[in-house]
Amino acid sequence: MPDRIEITINRTKVEAADREPLIDVLRREGIYVPTLCHHDRLEPYGVCRVCMVKVSWGKKSKYVTSCNYPVENGDVFDTESEDVLKVRNMSIEALLGRCPNEKSVVEFAHRHGISKSRFSAQKPGGDDCILCGLCVRVCDEIVGARALGFMSRGPDREVCTPFMENPESCIGCGVCSTLCPTTAMKMEGQKTAILKSRHGDVRPCRYALMGFYPGGVCANSYECRRCDIDQKFRELAAMEGCEHPIFLAREYAGSKKGGGTE
Repeated sequence: MPDRIEITINRTKVEAADREPLIDVLRREGIYVPTLCHHDRLEPYGVCRVCMVKVSWGKKSKYVTSCNYPVENGDVFDTESEDVLKVRNMSIEALLGRCPNEKSVVEFAHRHGISKSRFSAQKPGGDDCILCGLCVRVCDEIVGARALGFMSRGPDREVCTPFMENPESCIGCGVCSTLCPTTAMKMEGQKTAILKSRHGDVRPCRYALMGFYPGGVCANSYECRRCDIDQKFRELAAMEGCEHPIFLAREYAGSKKGGGTE
């Protein structure tokens, strides 16, 4: 068992595991801190900066992202003071400036009391991607397809496919679209369009590509919502607290190799 330590959050003493991610402690204690780029099943990234809090040690302090900050004994955290909210809201305002017409970003900003941004969009009409990296990371860490990545730097940075081509490694699972907090990710539709153009046994079921249903062929023209297989695995994922069945893929594949049954 990890060593237990004592930290202070908003003037209240709290027990935690040594080096435990602060975001986990905050959620366990029922303390709200917004997140956009964080997912419990992915490695912390800390890029959206909306989960900022202040940590202090005596007279010294600094602002940190709570999703990837490992707590240590004696840390003192502030998640609700005016200066912390100001820092956090500046990050939200920057995202609103980048995506002024993206409904989910506008609604997120409004929930935090921000209706306009002092920052200007880099693209005419604004962008629809906040560069949270959820799609890139889930495709790499969970799916293993590595069909997405980042290109360029600074204001020109964007999510793209390798060499700007439709990658064969993409299995059309749709988890990138599921996790995307905006409407930017359209890989699922692009891949299914390619699969639909094929015929016969070269139209594999997406769950076959995920490893759940070896050899399966799609008989529903990739209208997965009409498919009993899709319904089965989505219900199973929901029971396990997963947004998408692909999060069960490794565990499921391991049980099949070990002689397990459905």
